[in-house]
Amino acid sequence: MKKIMFLILGAIIGLPLSYFLQSKMIQMYTRGFSNYVMDIGDLLTNSKTNTMIFVSIGIFSIVGFMIGYFLDKKSKK
Repeated sequence: MKKIMFLILGAIIGLPLSYFLQSKMIQMYTRGFSNYVMDIGDLLTNSKTNTMIFVSIGIFSIVGFMIGYFLDKKSKK
């Protein structure tokens, strides 16, 4: 259960961090994080921007899953 919780938490944390990992052009285009979230559909249809968004959210999801896995494994000992 902890693994799934940390996977979701990693994805949630990955979204704002993916905004800060974007280029200045994307940050200026969206004019802030709230617009970034609202325009994420448009950004994902553009092949130049969707790779970085998927990579950053995916990395944080995997990191969150790994933390959950090791915490779950440690608590069972």
